[in-house]
Amino acid sequence: MSRRFEMQYEIHPEMLEAQYQHLHHADVLRVLEQARVQFLADLGLPQEELLEKDCFLVLAKSEIQFFREIKADSLRCRVKLLAFQGESGFSVEQEIFKFPKRLAVRASFELVAMSGVTRRRRPLPEELRTLLNGIED
Repeated sequence: MSRRFEMQYEIHPEMLEAQYQHLHHADVLRVLEQARVQFLADLGLPQEELLEKDCFLVLAKSEIQFFREIKADSLRCRVKLLAFQGESGFSVEQEIFKFPKRLAVRASFELVAMSGVTRRRRPLPEELRTLLNGIED
């Protein structure tokens, strides 16, 4: 499997900020989150299975650049695994493209595994680490 995951996403007019007629930056973050969740599900580890393993992934660090406003349109969202961050986390780069190839957003995120029971950082589940290690360049 490739280190890069891609999904299409539709922005509908009712999703836009009424005053500016573009997607609010907080909603852009939600689109990126949905792409990360789908990336893990496509690897074979949906969010529900992580929760069953007493693990949820939280955002530890983010950096985001906006290049173009996003209006009602079809988008492509990419997720690329960058690196492991110690035993409990990993980093990804994400991009949103307006069709056909116009970069609208580039972001990087560090995610860490947390225990739902202790509410503290925990090692990544071995199954997740194995799946992520199996991703090729």
